[in-house]
Amino acid sequence: MLFNHDLTVNILNSTFINNKSDHNGGAICIDNISNLDLNIISNTFIKNEGINGGAIYLYDNNKSLSKKNGDKQYFDYTININDNTFKENLAHNYGGAIFYKLYTPISSSSSLIKNKYENNKAGILGGAIYTDNSKEQNIPDIDQNTFSNNFANDFDNNYTSKPSYILLNTILAKNKKIYSGDYLPLMFDLYDEYGKIMEVNNYINNIIMKVTMEKKNEHNNNSNNNNNDNNKSKVKTHYLTGNVASFISGKCNLNSLQIYANPDQYILRFSIENYNEFITLNTTNTEIEVMECDNKKIKKYDTFHNITYCEEPTCLDSCPIKKSAECLPNPNDNTINDPTKNICHCLEGFEGINCQDYIIVDYKYESLIINFNIIIY
Repeated sequence: MLFNHDLTVNILNSTFINNKSDHNGGAICIDNISNLDLNIISNTFIKNEGINGGAIYLYDNNKSLSKKNGDKQYFDYTININDNTFKENLAHNYGGAIFYKLYTPISSSSSLIKNKYENNKAGILGGAIYTDNSKEQNIPDIDQNTFSNNFANDFDNNYTSKPSYILLNTILAKNKKIYSGDYLPLMFDLYDEYGKIMEVNNYINNIIMKVTMEKKNEHNNNSNNNNNDNNKSKVKTHYLTGNVASFISGKCNLNSLQIYANPDQYILRFSIENYNEFITLNTTNTEIEVMECDNKKIKKYDTFHNITYCEEPTCLDSCPIKKSAECLPNPNDNTINDPTKNICHCLEGFEGINCQDYIIVDYKYESLIINFNIIIY
């Protein structure tokens, strides 16, 4: 059933079984809408199949919102899809039972309640329901519905939307301090409009997170000197490795992010790449401080980038690091990381060539003084 343009549609107490479309909406397709009053009440949809929306497809493509009179919109769509059963419907792409993308707002009286969704499937997203709208636009409340065994791309995925927002799921201290050459693992989560992490891979694994960095005062300096050609020849004081990663199962794991920079204060900036639609990045740029190498680290110099960086000293395998010893740089030259010359330094309470012996205190000859205070009445 195909409907379009200015519509008032009431579909009540009907059954749709084994309908198949080579396009959208296996049973009902409503698109190219100019006005809509839709009521789909107490129906049964079983084993219907379409490209998007195995049972029902709603789409208006009214990006210009031409139904506005200046800034005043004088009517919304009314959509009520209630008390229906959707079972074993199939969408090759999105929305095993229902797909909708509406640019015109729906009225506050619209509802999507008391529907049962069972064993519906979608090839990409939304085993039962998929919406391409944002919450601010047109997502009705779906809490009063029943979902069971709906899958998308073989993942348990009852309902979802297009990607909505990204959160940084790593707690960073304000003005975090690191050494040049340190790793700074970061984890980002991708959510849909319903606040669920988007775990289905096929749709989101091309979305990329990228981390860049600049000196804290660099942005202002560049803004104030846009016409200064000397800025183009400024030597970089930092570079990053492992700063690009894609999302897998709704998570982007930048656990190989490594920062090389001369001592200074910097700003980490986060950006989304390889995705043409809008996603909110719900995290702020992060300030970090890169410190000088301390006396427990090897100080190296990158001649190509003109950057110093720090390394943890390495000792021979016989040195029990983190058990009873620590490895310290050669005091005569802390720029070369040579295990044969670095110092295996015993932790407190240990001694010996390889710090394998406990220091035992003999109290046999220690004096013991006990003071008694006696009060006599």
